[in-house]
Order: sequence, then C-alpha cells, then structure tokens
Amino acid sequence: MHIVVLILIVGLTLSVSGGAWGATTFKDGQIDSGRVIGEDGSHSDGATEPGFLEKLLTNSSRSLSDSKESALGGNIDGPVCKKTRANIPSNKRHRNWNKTEEKEFPEELKLTRLKLLGNPNSKFNGRFEFITQGKFPMEGTRALKTRDIRWEFFGKNRLVANVQTGWARLDVYYSCTDSAREYLSQLSGGAIKNKIPTGAEKEKIAEASTHDNVASVLGDGGDEGLVCSRYTFSNTLQATRFPDFHREVKQAIDTNFHKQLFFNGHDVSIKGNRLQFTTHVIWPSRREPPSKKSVSWTLFDTGKLLARIGSVSVYYKCPVNAQAIVLSAMSKTQKNVATSNELKTESLVRERNSNDRLATEGSLIAQQQEQQQTISSDTQAPVIIITSTSSNGPQGTISGRVTDNTGVEEVRVDGQLVLVNGDGSFSTPVYVPRNGKSVEIIAFDIKGNKATESRFLERGAVQVATGPVFTALNPSGRRVSANEDALALIIGVADYQRTPAKAAYADEDAKTFYDYAMLKLGVPAGNIKELVNIDANRIDVGLAVKDWLSRSTKRGKSDVYVFFAGHGLASDDGEQMFLLPHDGEPRLLEESAILRDELFVDIASTNARSVTVFLDTCYSGTTRGTDMLIASRPIAIRALEQSIPDNFTVMTAAAGDQTAKPLEEAKHGMFSYFLMKGMEGEADANQDNKITAGELHQYVQTNVVQQSSGSQTPELQGDADRVLVRFQ
Repeated sequence: MHIVVLILIVGLTLSVSGGAWGATTFKDGQIDSGRVIGEDGSHSDGATEPGFLEKLLTNSSRSLSDSKESALGGNIDGPVCKKTRANIPSNKRHRNWNKTEEKEFPEELKLTRLKLLGNPNSKFNGRFEFITQGKFPMEGTRALKTRDIRWEFFGKNRLVANVQTGWARLDVYYSCTDSAREYLSQLSGGAIKNKIPTGAEKEKIAEASTHDNVASVLGDGGDEGLVCSRYTFSNTLQATRFPDFHREVKQAIDTNFHKQLFFNGHDVSIKGNRLQFTTHVIWPSRREPPSKKSVSWTLFDTGKLLARIGSVSVYYKCPVNAQAIVLSAMSKTQKNVATSNELKTESLVRERNSNDRLATEGSLIAQQQEQQQTISSDTQAPVIIITSTSSNGPQGTISGRVTDNTGVEEVRVDGQLVLVNGDGSFSTPVYVPRNGKSVEIIAFDIKGNKATESRFLERGAVQVATGPVFTALNPSGRRVSANEDALALIIGVADYQRTPAKAAYADEDAKTFYDYAMLKLGVPAGNIKELVNIDANRIDVGLAVKDWLSRSTKRGKSDVYVFFAGHGLASDDGEQMFLLPHDGEPRLLEESAILRDELFVDIASTNARSVTVFLDTCYSGTTRGTDMLIASRPIAIRALEQSIPDNFTVMTAAAGDQTAKPLEEAKHGMFSYFLMKGMEGEADANQDNKITAGELHQYVQTNVVQQSSGSQTPELQGDADRVLVRFQ
C-alpha cells in the first residue's frame, strides 16, 4: 500500500481500503481528510478538539452576531470576506437557485455576523469547518426548505460554502482579510493542529457520507504536483433506449469529473506497471434514487489516467512521467510522516516506513526511469490496421486498431481526436459527401513518432424525389353503421367495344368502390349490383335500373347510391349529356349511349328516400388520356349544367368542358381515388364521426384541383348536408 495525495477538480470523495488511514473529500482542485457531516447531523470528526458533537448540540443556538465583543477584541465587525464566484446547478430542477444564492450569500459578509451551529472545528493543516443554515428551493419547485450550509476556511484567506441536494450542489467562494484565520482559531479553541486520526476516528471517517464535500487544500496551497486533463469519456449505456437516464449520467459526469485534476497524492496500490486507487461519488441509478458508488482509478505508465464507474469510462491525460512524479510525492509524504511522534505510535506509520515498502518504491522508480529511457530512444512508428469501412448515405464509419511498442498517445481520424480502447481498437463516424471522401488516419506514440493511413469512402446512389406518394386505399379501417335498406348500382367501363380510347382504371375504380359501398356507406353485400366492362352494356344497364333497382327499392325507406366510371359525351350543342356503356358508339349517342336525364328519371321513379350519384366521367369528348372519342371533334364540347330531381345529390368529376384524369401513382381515376380516400375518414372536417356530401365534395375538390394543377374541378349538385358516412 502506497500513500500519495490526490487533488481532483471534481466533486468526488476518496474511500479508504486496505488499512488506509482516512477518508478524503475533495473539490475544485483541493483535498482534505477530516470530519464529514451527514444529512441527519451525524459526523466523523478528525479534529483535535474532543467532544465536537456535544459542543455542536449545546451551542446550536449561538449567534456570533449577538456577541458584544468579537474574538479579536473591540472590532465588532471582525474579518470581512468578499464573494469571488459561485457554481450554481444548471439542471432544470434547480433553475430557481439564482435568486436564492444572491440572497443567502451576499457579495460581502462579516464572519462575526454568521449564525453558526457550534464553534468552528479546527482541522488538519490549519483548516476550519463550521455550519450555518439557509432557505433554498426544493428541486423543481419554488417552495423553500431549510438546508445546512457547510463552510470551509483554508489556506491564508479562502472561504468556501456549499449546499447539497441530491447529487447536485451549490458552491460559493469568498476571499477574506488576513485576520480571518486568527479569528477562527480563537473561536475553535486557539490551537491550529495537524493531526492524523486514530483508529476509531478512521472508521468513523470511512463510514461517513463521502459525498458531503467541503473544499480544502493540502497544506497552504498544494502548489506542487501533477496536472492531468480530461480529454474524453465513453458510456456503453444505450442512449436511445434510456434517454432521460442518459442525460442524468451525462450531467453526473460533468459534475463529478471536471476538465482538469490536480494530482498530488493519496492511498495508492501498485499492480505491475500501474498505480490504482478508489474513490466514491453519489451516482444516479435508472431504477433507484442516487446512491454511493465506487470509482476505480488507474494511472498507467504511459501517463493515461482512467476512471471507471458502471457503464462510464473517463479518460485523463497526464505527463508521460506521471508515475515518477507520484512516487516522488510519496517519498516526500513519508518523510513528513516520519517527523511526527504521534505517527510513530501507529501501526500504519510502521507499515509506511517499512524497508520493504521503500524497496518496492525504489524498484518502481527504477522501472519508470528505465521505461522513460526506452521511450526516449524509440524510433518505431505505431502500426495502423483498418479493419472495416462503411457508409450509409452521408454517414460513414471507420474502424481499426493501433499498436505501438511503447504506447499509443493519440489517434485522429479526419482531423478529429477519437477514443482508443485499451486494446488499441477504435471506431468513429465520418461525414461522406456526395462525391465520396478520402479520410486520413493519423496515430502518434508516446515519443511522438507518427504513422498515417488513408481510406476512400464512397457514398451510395443518392435517392431523388420521384413525385408524390399516395397511400393505398383501405376501406376496412373505421366501422360504420349498417343501412339495411340501402342499394348500390356500380358501373365501370375501361375497355370499349366500339372505340379504342380506353378509360384508364375505370374498371378498377368500380371494383374498389364495391367495398366502399359495403364498408363505408353501410350497404349490405346482397343489395349491391356491379357491372364491369363487357357486363356494362346498354341492355344490362337498362335492366339493372328498370328491373332490379325498381323492384328492390323500398319506397320512402331505401337510400340508393349510383357509381359510374367511364366515358361520357355531350351532344354537339352541349344540352344533352350521355354515359357511354361498353357497347356504345360515340358517333351514335342517341342510339347507343345512356342519356343522363332518362337515367335519373328512371331512378327517381323508384321513389327512394334519397339518391346519391357519383360520376367519374366528363362530357368534353376527351378521354382520361389525351385522345378524342370522336376524331371529327377536334374541339372539346362544354356540357351545360342540368337540373336534377329534388331528392338527388350528384357529385361529378369535372366541370362541363374539363377532362376527368387518372392518378397514375395510385392506379385509379383521380376523382375516384380521393372520393374513396375521403370516405375512410379524412373528409370528416369537423371530426363529428359523420361525413356529409358537402364535406366529401370539399375534400375531393381540394385534392383534385391540386393534383391536376387546376385543370379539373369536381362539382356538387343537391343537398350538401346529406350524411353519407356514419362512423360508429
């Protein structure tokens, strides 16, 4: 067991193991072994003055501001301390601490005005500790709670106060006048003593809460030693699975492992070519409140200092001769220990002064000197082995391993410092531009020898926009109320017997609308008549209307729905509109086509309660493509608007002189696709679980106008308030 003093700029506490003589608290580059006070008032007292706990209890109501005369004589104001800085918790739960810090810790304070809970406790190497109280916000609220303020005076004139809550803390720093030390010395009993704790005191110190830190220094400044800088850390915890806990761990890292630490000694064990020691911190847990956890530290012969706690590894870079500096500090510490008569009575002192210990230290120093000589004469560059490269769009990854006979100092990929594992392996992301990228990997060993490798990362084919994407039609989503008396006549013609001009996707429109009639309009399957392509000839359409529909309709009770997708055509004067059946001849409309007015009259004669007609057709003479139905008609005919029966609601795909177009991406007619998509629920503008004819028309018109660039405008005639779809 070796004794070295450690000064860390982190909020940690070193523990005692293997016969170590004391627990140690440290913060902001300073360390101390001594009393630690728990939340419940319990303490481990390493001071020379006996009975501190009893004195603290009996003097708990004492206020120095009530003294008629200060400990320094007639100056009732006493020593003055000025605030230099404050470290306020930055997380959201402590956002209300700024104003409290200004209130509880003034820019200038006088020690005689502080209300102390007991006299100051004189500690090792001329340090003093005392306690006051203040009101601070509870975590995440504005409610105030009385908390202990722990004060530490050290060095010539430095005073530090801290307030602890969970594992976050507030630290306030003051600089005092020279009379402060004498004043606190008199309050604590007049003597400033340096004392190593006894065996019983060591046990109390070791068992105390190691996170109740107070700032202190070793001696009067501790200006000798070794400065190490943090350069990276890693966390094997999956941030994507536990994002909130990952943020707590990140904050705990920033709180407890500062950018630099001042290494000037503590209890250290020697294992091979490594120096090891252990500290403790209050650390968050994913399932439990923050609790005391061990931190394992290892100082390698290359100057690397590694701290591990759970899934977290923190890396510091120290000078190459760090171990030699530590061993030298150990020797100085041992000489100081040997001068104390009290230490001579302790078994720990005898162990530290044993010849075997000195021999081991000497051997290690010699080993370090030999290794330093080896490094100085090293001319061999590191070896870089690239194990894999990959790219996924702009994100590339390079993995590899670096080895060296004396040790790897650093590895850079594309100019960025990367984390190297203990076995020399590394893996790091890189950006890959459109035309690829040549990435340089550079490695340095401890001597400074340099090795380089390069790899070219190519980026895959760039995905470009191919146009809008339309979701597939799906009528099986939300359920609707059944309409037992309703009937539906569905007609779709894509291929015509007497014209080569196809009505693209009209047959698929009709087949798909069959399911929407059943699942969205609530029509029973047995009440649906479907005529597609060859079955949609003029005779069969006439029989479906005049025979099947007329005989199946319940007068005054049935709601009738008619869907037609196919060609339409207007007469030369535009006054008559025709629907073209499978066997219709565009040049003989009156003899072979279905006159729209006659169709409506025949349907109206059934005396249905309501009739709703959806016509995905146009009457201009153009097809869903660019063909003309009649070659002798180079100019599109504008159909004139016609009246409809009173109980009819008619929704058409386009205005009289426009063309009903297909939606190629969806493989449906443009009007039919948005008509059915709206029935799925997207047309329910007011979210009342009902879709009216007006809501459906508005949805269809908005989308069709957008997708056709304004060349196709669906129209609505009849009762816009008629409810077509009722969701359960």
